[in-house]
Amino acid sequence: MSTPTISTTTDTLYSGQRSLANLPVEILYLIRDSLVDASGRYRDVISVPRVEDHFPHDSASAFRGEHPLHALSATCRSLRSICLPSLFQHITLDRDADASLPAPSILPYVRALRYFAYSVGRDVHRKHIDLIRNMRNLAQIRCYGYGHEVLSDNLDLPFAAAALDSLLLENIHLTDESVSIHHPTSPLRVFKLYFHNRFTVLATIPSAELDAENRRLEPILDYSRHRMEEMVLPGEATRLSFLSRSQWHGLRTLVLCGTLPILDVPFVDVLLAMPRLGSLTLSVAPRVGTAPLVIWPALADRTPNLDLRNLHHFAIAYPAETDMVFAHLTSNLKTLALRDMPRYYARKLQLLNFNRTTSLQAYAAPILTYASAARIFEIFNGSDLERLELVVFEDDAEAQTLRRIARCCPNLRFFELHRYRVEPDEWQALSVVPVAHIAQCLAIFSSLHTLRVHLDFPLGLAGHSPYRDWEAWDCFVDAQAQTLADSLPWLKRIAILCADRRGVTVWTTWSAHLEDDGRVTLLRDAFDWNCVEEVWM
Repeated sequence: MSTPTISTTTDTLYSGQRSLANLPVEILYLIRDSLVDASGRYRDVISVPRVEDHFPHDSASAFRGEHPLHALSATCRSLRSICLPSLFQHITLDRDADASLPAPSILPYVRALRYFAYSVGRDVHRKHIDLIRNMRNLAQIRCYGYGHEVLSDNLDLPFAAAALDSLLLENIHLTDESVSIHHPTSPLRVFKLYFHNRFTVLATIPSAELDAENRRLEPILDYSRHRMEEMVLPGEATRLSFLSRSQWHGLRTLVLCGTLPILDVPFVDVLLAMPRLGSLTLSVAPRVGTAPLVIWPALADRTPNLDLRNLHHFAIAYPAETDMVFAHLTSNLKTLALRDMPRYYARKLQLLNFNRTTSLQAYAAPILTYASAARIFEIFNGSDLERLELVVFEDDAEAQTLRRIARCCPNLRFFELHRYRVEPDEWQALSVVPVAHIAQCLAIFSSLHTLRVHLDFPLGLAGHSPYRDWEAWDCFVDAQAQTLADSLPWLKRIAILCADRRGVTVWTTWSAHLEDDGRVTLLRDAFDWNCVEEVWM
């Protein structure tokens, strides 16, 4: 067989391009959209929503590597013109002063911008501000500090975007110095400000810096108050009196993370100012010697007319058993998380003084006991609750409390339990954790589909070590999962939080299959990326 000549191959290529160009434009749009849709899918998060879940999942094709439409756009002019708006809908700018700027012709197509290493040199900063002014359809900006470095800026750059609708700031400390653009052109709909690993240094941040952050933050949010739908704010730079000053008519999601906000008014006043709030996450830790946040004190001198029927998700770190807010949550609530922040297992050794003194010890971990958790579920209406996370210290009330929760929440589908030993000895045998007893106590939850447990095995034998017999450890963890599955044979998924051979703490997960003879077969899943919950919730 003869090899095709270059001219023959070229003729075939051009013929294919002509065929594509002759297709109806509706078909060309379908081809484009199918490629974008297929590339943008990612795994659903299966846990109770965490702070991280309020931030966008960056699709690899959306921002990194070759765009899925790149090859298609090169086939013919018709497809090129159709693909252009999608090709340049998302772009990235970084701190590299020598990087070439996007061509002016693509700027009208840009709707989302990722900006790395925000505090770049002022000359480069000015070039980027001028560039953003020409992105007339730029609605979403995400600004990132360099790695885990927290950088300072006054937000002049993102506010140069005339169509800005959504602003996400990661590792960007706000300052009110040299501000030239005081607020965005139009009120924002979404504002999110958070810090990776800020908690490790939070106790060392001067109060003057937090005051400056608050001074820059409040005018921006106040300007957008009537339009804002979603806010993620650092608790330590937030005044409750500001949040409650007037109504947030459209706000549906509020997240406070870090340490306690400035409690200059009762928190219930904040809820009264947010009548449409559907999701509330209070991921804030108290300093040692300071009481945890209480939304509705039991002995309050007034009874507010608070309607929480719109609230479907509520997460709170270190809840108080006396908080009357639990009596006013309605059956519309679908997700409840009574948690810690940061994860207790990530700083347990520091809090127990097994390591040198660190700033992490400045913040308490007043975790509920089973007995105190029971008092919450005495007044809570969980008739339609579907997802629950509970962080507790063990005590003699374990079986009784779990029975109470099962009666209170008869439709529970997802249960994540972090059960800590009250007087831990990290060199005890693994058998100190009564897995069979815990499984029997959990067998009362007959409606569950997914069970995730953290059983607090002693770190001397369960922590990461290069000398660990990891095959034996895997067999041990598999056996604990089987014990749980045998007591709850109706489960579809089981997960155990534990160390793995890579040196990280992960959710090891199994799919459960009930056989015809009544036995449960477990199939260990691949690595569950939804596992890193140490710093935030």
